[in-house]
Amino acid sequence: MAVDWYLTLKVATMAKELARYPTTRGIWLPGGFPPVTAPGAPLERLKLTGLADTLQAACPRRTPRFLRGEIAKSIANDIKGDGRYPLRPTT
Repeated sequence: MAVDWYLTLKVATMAKELARYPTTRGIWLPGGFPPVTAPGAPLERLKLTGLADTLQAACPRRTPRFLRGEIAKSIANDIKGDGRYPLRPTT
């Protein structure tokens, strides 16, 4: 992903939330700060690690894997661990 001024602004705005989790902190806050491209330099690139695997698992022909598989469990565990969003049993 290209690191333009808008990306830097958005990441800086969300830095507190992004810093809460090791994965988001590692991707969006390299070195503990929002990514920045130096003025006049070609745009830096931010590598979104794991995105390809997530998108591949979520593709429509694999919907059951996304809804009931490892990604769904990972999302649910993150939400449970956060404590702000208590999960209710589904019927």
